[in-house]
Amino acid sequence: MKLIFLDFDGVLNSHVFLYEEGAFERQRQIENGREYKDLDESLEWYKAMIDERCIARLQKVIQNTSAKIVISSSWRMSTSLEKLIELLGSYEGIAKLEVIDRTPKPSEMPFYVDTRAITGSDDWTARGQEISRWLEINTPKLGPFESYVVLDDSSDAKYGHESNFVQTTWNDGLQDKHVERLIKILNRNDGNSNK
Repeated sequence: MKLIFLDFDGVLNSHVFLYEEGAFERQRQIENGREYKDLDESLEWYKAMIDERCIARLQKVIQNTSAKIVISSSWRMSTSLEKLIELLGSYEGIAKLEVIDRTPKPSEMPFYVDTRAITGSDDWTARGQEISRWLEINTPKLGPFESYVVLDDSSDAKYGHESNFVQTTWNDGLQDKHVERLIKILNRNDGNSNK
């Protein structure tokens, strides 16, 4: 099995999409005085925050690798795994986005290591540690994994995963230049990295 540890903000959306292209405004129009609990039932509200161009790029990666998704995004803190599975599964296109799990939340980590000096992040635990913990727990059950990639705009996610890390930017999100690198990393054990 091949895995993509997926961040959302700065990967599936961007500053340009949210601010300059009006995604926040579209989301406010959807809200229109509704209670958050009612919005939580609506995929439309979540989809307003996702750039479909980035989804298409992610689908290209999936089409060429058959990778499954583990959500590492901070969206997992406030949105149920079931809702995130429904959200990503709702996109049609060249490949189905299959979510199998999410990484542990910081409160679910067995220990906290202050990695701020190492990662330059303000967070006490790096997202990379949460990914390592997920791999530690799930490799005996689901693995060994053929390959994995960490796709994130924040450098704290690469902690412990440097050779498997693809960094996007908050300004632009997932771009074509990232797609080829993702495919190469995920297919590097296939003997044909152009699959």
